[in-house]
Amino acid sequence: MQKAHYPAVIMGLIPSIGALAWLIMSSACAVAGTNYAQIADWTPFAYAHRATGFIALERGFILSSMLWPTLTVFIIEKRFFGAALMALVMELFSWIGIIHTYRIGVQGQLFHGFVDGHFWQAQWQFALAYAVIAAFFLYTHARQRVTRNLYP
Repeated sequence: MQKAHYPAVIMGLIPSIGALAWLIMSSACAVAGTNYAQIADWTPFAYAHRATGFIALERGFILSSMLWPTLTVFIIEKRFFGAALMALVMELFSWIGIIHTYRIGVQGQLFHGFVDGHFWQAQWQFALAYAVIAAFFLYTHARQRVTRNLYP
């Protein structure tokens, strides 16, 4: 592995660390005899109320741990068309619910929302973010081609 690709390894660890953080947090809630949905006052817990980010990382983290480094390698190697395609794949996976999708029930159950039958999925923010990233890399790819043609 080249030294330049080390950031891709780190990017691959981020979803796993998020999944581990959610596992620790949900286990601590279970030991305390409660769950995430039943805690009404989060002020004593600092930033624990933001655990939804951990849940989003945890859902489909094995795939995210493969896709994020791939995107990072494309960026490092300045292969922006490949990066745009990877972002579109991640958008599709997010939209249909393979990654980043969840719903917390009233009793604290965690539901996976894989293709729940609605066109407007609950995880639309993630799909939109990946679409914006794909558009940026398509723009960057076009600029790269124009620059190559102007200055061969």
